[in-house]
Amino acid sequence: MKILIVEDDRKIAGFLLRAFTEEGYQVDVCRGGQEVTERLSLVPYDLVLLDWMLPDEDGLSVCKSLRAAELSQGWHEAAIAKFRSRPATATPAASGGGAGH
Repeated sequence: MKILIVEDDRKIAGFLLRAFTEEGYQVDVCRGGQEVTERLSLVPYDLVLLDWMLPDEDGLSVCKSLRAAELSQGWHEAAIAKFRSRPATATPAASGGGAGH
């Protein structure tokens, strides 16, 4: 399974990269929404793990844009993550095309 992690915090990205790699997954990391679009137009991923807050746009907007552009074809899931999140963010994440938060 090939996973794309979209996270601008280097510590969190490094932790996720190590954790998934140790479990045998192929993992790539990018830092923002623009890079996600470029990467997905070239490489198919099974899972995209999006940070809720990115420097150039939020994960919800990125997910909506990718779904609208049909760059999400073939994904099993699009998870939107927000550390220290509040329950109120679950509904917008799901309605934006994300599988959870």
